[in-house]
Amino acid sequence: MKKSMVQKQPKPKVVETTKETSVGEELPLERPSEMTMDQAMDLVKETENRDIVSAIDVVNKARVLDLYNKAHIIRLFQNLSNFYKEFEQEFSKSDLETLLEPVNRLVDFYKVKGLWDSPPVRVGRDLVTRINGKLPNAQVATETKATFRVEQIAASLSHNVSPEEVKADVARILAPVVREMIAAGKTKSKTKKKRGRPWKSMPKK
Repeated sequence: MKKSMVQKQPKPKVVETTKETSVGEELPLERPSEMTMDQAMDLVKETENRDIVSAIDVVNKARVLDLYNKAHIIRLFQNLSNFYKEFEQEFSKSDLETLLEPVNRLVDFYKVKGLWDSPPVRVGRDLVTRINGKLPNAQVATETKATFRVEQIAASLSHNVSPEEVKADVARILAPVVREMIAAGKTKSKTKKKRGRPWKSMPKK
């Protein structure tokens, strides 16, 4: 008798996800480069029905695909600002420092690109000012109601960046080092010149 042919079932596609959000929704770890522009726009439209952490993640992915799209930039900073307002009374000093780092990086990136005075970036600048203003008097705590969400946002903004932003970060980090090396070289050169200068002979009486 002929052996019956058994059709192999396709293996289920496994989607890697991050930790669950506060409302139980999981954030996909799909990188922006794997999305098309149309998919990104559709996701941005859906953010109104998402929790704030997920909305920030999605809008940032769309921004990375189109770095100078002002609609994406302002929506990202507005979502970050809304998050800050929602948890303003809960933040610890550590929470604020963790949140400030990626927001500062975004603002600095657009400053270098000549968008410092644009309306979208002004929203980010205002957020940086408010965070800096609250830092000195912030509570010192190991963990708050906002800590997990802050860590999610910081991880998302650090994970999803464009090659152009990576280059800007490297240049920003290296710039002070290069300046110090140049300054040290100039100081060393001046010292050598002083040591090598011949003494003038005393005039004979």
